[in-house]
Amino acid sequence: MLETDNYIYVDTPGLDASDSDTGEAMTGIDQADVVLFVHQPQGELEENEKEFLCRLKQSFGEFAEQNIILVLSKTDKEEQEKIDEIADKVQQQCLEFLNFSPRIFKVSGQRFKSGTQQHKDGLIRHSHINDLASHIKIVADASVETRDIRVIQTIDALLERMELTEAELERYRVNVQNKLHESFVPFNRLIDTLRSTIENFENQYKNI
Repeated sequence: MLETDNYIYVDTPGLDASDSDTGEAMTGIDQADVVLFVHQPQGELEENEKEFLCRLKQSFGEFAEQNIILVLSKTDKEEQEKIDEIADKVQQQCLEFLNFSPRIFKVSGQRFKSGTQQHKDGLIRHSHINDLASHIKIVADASVETRDIRVIQTIDALLERMELTEAELERYRVNVQNKLHESFVPFNRLIDTLRSTIENFENQYKNI
């Protein structure tokens, strides 16, 4: 975790490294104002990544397209043509299962590091790290206004689930009550028959 004057950056574990790591990543998305989804350019999105992005969309709701940023990392490891091809494929995948395509940044930490150490502005520009940082600031600043809305939406969703659960419990209670009543019907009939028999015997005895 890196805390600055304005922002707190949290680097969550990767997906499927372990159950606890995946759980920690899932917890982090509900607390985040902005999520950077980092994908190494080995190919298109895998199923677990798609599921995670769908979970992100659910968490952000109407703000998902703005607050989810895709980052293709280590772009210096592949030819630019292949990086562009992977980015296009990832965008197409997102359109298919998210119904929108998040903004994608193709970055190289190595180029940025080398450019900074060697004072080479060209390397820094081609790393696109500063482009990403500028975009994060824009989105994060706008997210301050949407944070309260997301909290209210989360509370409303919880209340709705509570009401549904309460309704289900009431239906279950009525169902159990009806079954109990039905199960006692033969017993009640037997008691009524026994009572009638005893009354008949009493009447016969009185007539002797």
